Amino acid sequence: MRLFLALECPDFDSGPLEHELSAKPAGSYHITLAFLGERPEAAGVAEAVAPACAGRLPLRLEYRGLGAFHSSRAARVAWVGVRGAGLTELAQAVRSAAQSQDRPFVGHVTLARFRPPRDIRPLLQRYSDCDCGSGTVEFVTLFRSTLQRGGAVHEPLFQIDGNGRAEAITV
Repeated sequence: MRLFLALECPDFDSGPLEHELSAKPAGSYHITLAFLGERPEAAGVAEAVAPACAGRLPLRLEYRGLGAFHSSRAARVAWVGVRGAGLTELAQAVRSAAQSQDRPFVGHVTLARFRPPRDIRPLLQRYSDCDCGSGTVEFVTLFRSTLQRGGAVHEPLFQIDGNGRAEAITV
Protein backbone atom coordinates (compact mmCIF):
# COMPACT_ATOMS: atom_id res chain seq x y z
CA MET A 1 0.00 0.00 0.00
CA ARG A 2 1.12 3.57 -0.74
CA LEU A 3 1.73 5.39 2.58
CA PHE A 4 2.72 8.80 3.92
CA LEU A 5 3.03 10.44 7.36
CA ALA A 6 1.48 13.86 7.85
CA LEU A 7 0.07 16.41 10.24
CA GLU A 8 -3.53 17.46 9.81
CA CYS A 9 -4.07 21.24 9.74
CA PRO A 10 -6.19 22.44 12.67
CA ASP A 11 -7.68 25.89 12.11
CA PHE A 12 -6.18 26.24 8.61
CA ASP A 13 -8.16 28.83 6.62
CA SER A 14 -7.15 29.27 2.99
CA GLY A 15 -9.76 32.01 2.53
CA PRO A 16 -9.85 33.50 -0.96
CA LEU A 17 -6.92 31.33 -2.12
CA GLU A 18 -9.16 28.29 -2.64
CA HIS A 19 -11.31 30.17 -5.14
CA GLU A 20 -8.44 31.90 -6.94
CA LEU A 21 -6.46 28.69 -7.31
CA SER A 22 -9.44 26.33 -7.86
CA ALA A 23 -8.11 24.46 -4.84
CA LYS A 24 -9.37 21.26 -3.31
CA PRO A 25 -12.17 21.35 -0.72
CA ALA A 26 -11.43 22.43 2.84
CA GLY A 27 -10.83 19.56 5.23
CA SER A 28 -8.42 17.64 3.01
CA TYR A 29 -5.35 19.71 3.85
CA HIS A 30 -2.26 18.25 5.52
CA ILE A 31 1.49 18.77 6.00
CA THR A 32 3.43 15.82 4.63
CA LEU A 33 6.27 14.88 6.94
CA ALA A 34 7.42 11.81 4.97
CA PHE A 35 6.25 10.13 1.79
CA LEU A 36 6.94 6.42 2.19
CA GLY A 37 5.72 5.00 -1.10
CA GLU A 38 4.76 1.35 -1.31
CA ARG A 39 4.99 -0.56 1.97
CA PRO A 40 3.65 -4.05 2.69
CA GLU A 41 1.63 -2.99 5.75
CA ALA A 42 0.84 0.03 7.90
CA ALA A 43 0.94 -1.24 11.51
CA GLY A 44 4.68 -1.89 11.45
CA VAL A 45 5.32 1.60 10.09
CA ALA A 46 3.20 3.19 12.82
CA GLU A 47 4.99 1.19 15.54
CA ALA A 48 8.43 2.09 14.14
CA VAL A 49 7.60 5.81 13.97
CA ALA A 50 5.82 6.10 17.35
CA PRO A 51 8.98 6.45 19.50
CA ALA A 52 10.22 9.28 17.22
CA CYS A 53 7.08 11.28 18.07
CA ALA A 54 7.48 10.97 21.84
CA GLY A 55 7.97 14.39 23.42
CA ARG A 56 7.60 16.22 20.08
CA LEU A 57 3.83 16.82 20.13
CA PRO A 58 1.70 18.89 20.48
CA LEU A 59 3.04 21.49 18.04
CA ARG A 60 1.78 25.02 17.54
CA LEU A 61 1.71 25.80 13.80
CA GLU A 62 1.35 29.03 11.85
CA TYR A 63 0.15 28.99 8.22
CA ARG A 64 1.46 31.99 6.30
CA GLY A 65 2.49 33.05 2.80
CA LEU A 66 1.70 31.67 -0.64
CA GLY A 67 4.51 29.86 -2.45
CA ALA A 68 5.08 27.66 -5.49
CA PHE A 69 7.10 24.59 -6.34
CA HIS A 70 9.31 24.60 -9.35
CA SER A 71 8.92 28.23 -10.45
CA SER A 72 6.30 30.91 -10.04
CA ARG A 73 6.27 31.35 -13.82
CA ALA A 74 5.57 27.65 -14.39
CA ALA A 75 4.16 26.47 -11.06
CA ARG A 76 3.16 22.84 -10.69
CA VAL A 77 2.12 23.28 -7.05
CA ALA A 78 0.80 26.25 -5.06
CA TRP A 79 1.20 26.07 -1.30
CA VAL A 80 0.98 27.97 1.99
CA GLY A 81 4.05 27.89 4.22
CA VAL A 82 3.96 26.32 7.68
CA ARG A 83 6.13 27.34 10.61
CA GLY A 84 6.36 26.00 14.11
CA ALA A 85 9.01 25.37 16.73
CA GLY A 86 10.01 21.71 16.46
CA LEU A 87 8.34 21.06 13.08
CA THR A 88 11.54 20.39 11.13
CA GLU A 89 12.95 18.26 13.95
CA LEU A 90 9.74 16.18 14.03
CA ALA A 91 9.92 15.66 10.26
CA GLN A 92 13.56 14.57 10.48
CA ALA A 93 12.87 12.15 13.34
CA VAL A 94 9.85 10.63 11.58
CA ARG A 95 11.76 10.28 8.29
CA SER A 96 14.66 8.57 10.02
CA ALA A 97 12.39 6.14 11.92
CA ALA A 98 10.39 5.33 8.76
CA GLN A 99 13.54 5.01 6.63
CA SER A 100 12.15 7.56 4.18
CA GLN A 101 14.29 8.68 1.25
CA ASP A 102 12.18 11.79 0.73
CA ARG A 103 13.17 15.20 -0.68
CA PRO A 104 14.38 17.80 1.85
CA PHE A 105 11.54 18.85 4.15
CA VAL A 106 9.76 22.13 3.37
CA GLY A 107 6.87 22.85 5.74
CA HIS A 108 3.87 23.56 3.54
CA VAL A 109 0.21 22.83 2.87
CA THR A 110 -0.51 22.05 -0.78
CA LEU A 111 -3.43 24.11 -2.07
CA ALA A 112 -3.46 23.21 -5.76
CA ARG A 113 -1.64 21.20 -8.42
CA PHE A 114 -1.47 22.46 -11.99
CA ARG A 115 -1.38 20.43 -15.20
CA PRO A 116 -0.11 22.05 -17.31
CA PRO A 117 2.05 24.33 -15.14
CA ARG A 118 0.59 27.79 -14.47
CA ASP A 119 2.04 31.27 -14.11
CA ILE A 120 1.01 32.40 -10.60
CA ARG A 121 3.35 35.38 -10.18
CA PRO A 122 0.48 37.88 -9.71
CA LEU A 123 -1.04 35.71 -6.96
CA LEU A 124 2.33 35.28 -5.25
CA GLN A 125 2.76 39.06 -5.14
CA ARG A 126 -0.76 39.60 -3.79
CA TYR A 127 -0.63 36.79 -1.19
CA SER A 128 3.08 36.58 -0.32
CA ASP A 129 2.32 37.21 3.36
CA CYS A 130 -1.28 35.99 3.61
CA ASP A 131 -2.30 34.80 7.06
CA CYS A 132 -4.12 31.47 6.90
CA GLY A 133 -4.39 31.02 10.66
CA SER A 134 -2.66 28.96 13.31
CA GLY A 135 -3.47 25.86 15.29
CA THR A 136 -2.11 23.15 17.52
CA VAL A 137 -1.62 19.68 16.14
CA GLU A 138 -1.76 16.74 18.56
CA PHE A 139 -1.00 13.74 16.31
CA VAL A 140 1.08 12.49 13.42
CA THR A 141 -1.23 10.59 11.09
CA LEU A 142 -0.27 7.66 8.89
CA PHE A 143 -2.28 7.82 5.66
CA ARG A 144 -2.89 5.43 2.80
CA SER A 145 -2.89 7.20 -0.55
CA THR A 146 -4.89 5.63 -3.36
CA LEU A 147 -4.41 7.10 -6.82
CA GLN A 148 -7.61 7.65 -8.80
CA ARG A 149 -8.51 9.52 -11.98
CA GLY A 150 -9.53 12.68 -10.11
CA GLY A 151 -6.41 12.62 -7.89
CA ALA A 152 -5.24 10.81 -4.79
CA VAL A 153 -7.67 9.78 -2.05
CA HIS A 154 -6.17 9.84 1.45
CA GLU A 155 -7.39 7.50 4.17
CA PRO A 156 -6.11 7.96 7.76
CA LEU A 157 -5.00 4.60 9.20
CA PHE A 158 -3.11 5.39 12.45
CA GLN A 159 -2.62 8.35 14.79
CA ILE A 160 0.57 8.69 16.80
CA ASP A 161 0.57 10.96 19.85
CA GLY A 162 3.25 12.87 21.75
CA ASN A 163 3.62 10.00 24.20
CA GLY A 164 4.81 7.71 21.41
CA ARG A 165 1.59 5.69 21.21
CA ALA A 166 0.19 4.55 17.85
CA GLU A 167 -3.51 3.82 17.62
CA ALA A 168 -5.44 2.46 14.64
CA ILE A 169 -8.20 4.72 13.34
CA THR A 170 -11.52 2.97 12.95
CA VAL A 171 -14.13 4.57 10.79
